Amino acid sequence: MLILSGSHIGYLPAHHAEPFEQRGLIRVLGRTAFGFDVPLHLAMKRGMADQPIVRAFCEDLFDVYGTREVRAESP
Repeated sequence: MLILSGSHIGYLPAHHAEPFEQRGLIRVLGRTAFGFDVPLHLAMKRGMADQPIVRAFCEDLFDVYGTREVRAESP
């Protein structure tokens, strides 16, 4: 990762940067000035939501991103 070299700056998702920040390997520059949120959308083939592995994956995403808004799009 070029950011860890100390010669580069860049954007990292907070959940990815946090372990490096906690160990003092990187530091946040202007969190409020430069930070931004990116919406996450999940799409899947019709009928796949009933599969246990897909359901588990969706639950993990919901837990990490703290949202449970589920919408089924009409064809």
